[in-house]
Amino acid sequence: MHLGQAFLYAWFIFPHILGSPALISSEADKSYSSPIIVVLGATGVGKSSLANVLLGRDKNYKGKEFKNGCFHVSTGLDSITKETCADQGYWMGDTNFQNFTVIDTPGFGDRLVEEEKTIENMVTTLRDEIKYVHVFIIAFKQTDNRMTDSLRSMISLFEKMFGKKFWDNVILEATHWNHGDDAERIRSESHPPLTQKFWSKEFNRILQREFSLGRDLDSVFIDTFYHDKSPKELEVFSNHSRILWEYALSREPFECKDIEIALTEIRELQNLIDSL
Repeated sequence: MHLGQAFLYAWFIFPHILGSPALISSEADKSYSSPIIVVLGATGVGKSSLANVLLGRDKNYKGKEFKNGCFHVSTGLDSITKETCADQGYWMGDTNFQNFTVIDTPGFGDRLVEEEKTIENMVTTLRDEIKYVHVFIIAFKQTDNRMTDSLRSMISLFEKMFGKKFWDNVILEATHWNHGDDAERIRSESHPPLTQKFWSKEFNRILQREFSLGRDLDSVFIDTFYHDKSPKELEVFSNHSRILWEYALSREPFECKDIEIALTEIRELQNLIDSL
C-alpha cells in the first residue's frame, strides 16, 4: 500500500459504510453499485478528470474503453463527453472498500437547443437505466465566482429536469483548486481573500438568490491534480474525498423515474439566454 492509499485507508474506515442509506438494496437498482454519484457541470470544468480519480484511475485517463468520449480527459475547450455514461469500481481504486458507481455527463453551455439530443440522452439514461442517484456533484471552476448566463442556464436546466427535490442530494465541488503553498498565497492576497469558506458562502448566496434554496449546500475542494509527493496536498485531497464519500453514504437515494424535460422548456431557457 503506497502513501496515498495509506492516507485514504486511514480516513475511510468501515464503520462509515455499515447501516448507511446508500447500502439499502431495496431502495437502489441492483445493476449499479451504491452509492451512485453523478458529476454535473459546464464544459471544461474537469468532470471526467474527477470521475476518473474517484475510481482510482489517472486524472488524464483517455477513456479508451468507452464510446462517445465518456471519461475521456482533454485539455481542449470543446466538450469531449457526448453521452451520459456509468462506470463502477472501488472507491479511489482501493479494494478494501465497496464498489460504487460514478456517472460522467456532457458539459452544457449556452447553446441548449443545439444540445437537445445530449440532454435527452442524460434524461433517458438516468431515468431508465440508473433509476436512483445518491449524489449530484455540481462542479465549478475555482474562478467561477459569479453567476454567468451559461451557469444560470445550466443550473436552471438541472432544476427543470430533476425538480426541486434534487437539491437535497447536491454537493458543490470547486475544481482546479490547488492546495499548494503558492496557490494559497495568491488566493489569500486577493480582495477579499479567496478562502474555501468565502467561496462556499458566495456560491450558496448566489444559488439561494437565483433558485430560492432554503439551506446552504455542502462543498468539497477535490484537486485532481494534487501533488502526490506533498504530504499536505495529499492530506487535503484525502480529507475532501472523505467528506464526499460520507455525504454519499448519508443520502437517501433520489428517484429518477419522474425526470423529464420538454423541448419547449429548452427553447424557453435558450430564449432567456439570448435576451440577456
